[in-house]
Amino acid sequence: MIRKIINSHDIHIGGQQLRIVHKDELAGSVEGFNNIDLLLNEPRGSKYVNLIVYKSIGTGLNVEIYSNSILDNKGILLKSFIRSLLERGSINKEKKYMIKEKEDTYTYTHDSLEIEKVYEVEGVNGVYVVNDKGVLVEAVDFELSVENITEIKNYMEAYKVFKGYLVLVNQDKHITVNEDRVILAYPVSEAVSVLNHIYKQEKITALNTAEVEIVGGQYTLEHHLISNSQFYIDDADIYSKGFVIQ
Repeated sequence: MIRKIINSHDIHIGGQQLRIVHKDELAGSVEGFNNIDLLLNEPRGSKYVNLIVYKSIGTGLNVEIYSNSILDNKGILLKSFIRSLLERGSINKEKKYMIKEKEDTYTYTHDSLEIEKVYEVEGVNGVYVVNDKGVLVEAVDFELSVENITEIKNYMEAYKVFKGYLVLVNQDKHITVNEDRVILAYPVSEAVSVLNHIYKQEKITALNTAEVEIVGGQYTLEHHLISNSQFYIDDADIYSKGFVIQ
């Protein structure tokens, strides 16, 4: 028997997935089922799914952010989240938008929602600090492609421990790997900043073929609606926690 329905919508930002749901949709629960787990893990959940639960507070938005892995591109996700709400008429157009997440507050002007500025980069010889995160860059002699994913994974399994991000570079393509050794197919802002500042790349292509073109120290953000979804919670469902495809 269906006991609860949760409405949401999903967007892609350069291939990174973001699921968006209003806080009121989570009111009430079904015994044995966790609303957040189900939103992260269904349908056919992926470790790359990120979830934002939001509610209006005065002139701003209060958000809770959940992820199955390390959260990348937080600023990009938040700006794309705001743009998606504007497109749907869920919020009004303002000169500035304020988002509160736990103890942190983020403010974005309307004009900044469609752009991302590259970060300053410190360090030398392949070891850098960007946005307070470590970034290692290593040139490899094998092809960085989906077809060659087995060799890439084998290389990562044998690689030394690192913090932050590892960026593998071959010709005009790169792959970013986080410290959990998860291969990120989409562009990551810290990696983009290093490749632009240090390696002077103006067009930067990630594993999923998403391309970032930097002009005047910034690049344009694009997001696309994937789906409007309804999640039905049935107390007879044997998959009470959903499932994640690794």
